[in-house]
Amino acid sequence: MPPAPEPEPPLPPRPQMPGEEECCHSDCALCVFTLYERRLERWEQAVAGAQARRLEPGAD
Repeated sequence: MPPAPEPEPPLPPRPQMPGEEECCHSDCALCVFTLYERRLERWEQAVAGAQARRLEPGAD
């Protein structure tokens, strides 16, 4: 009998949106909301990749 496949690691939690009070409203190049959007995009890609791997033939 072949060994059971290793379980996929759990996904990291969804990034939390910063509060309005965390932004200085000075048009920073790396605004907390810009950083949040980047983290959210990476998280969404990780979720999509995990879902695609689960749908691959032979995935249980």
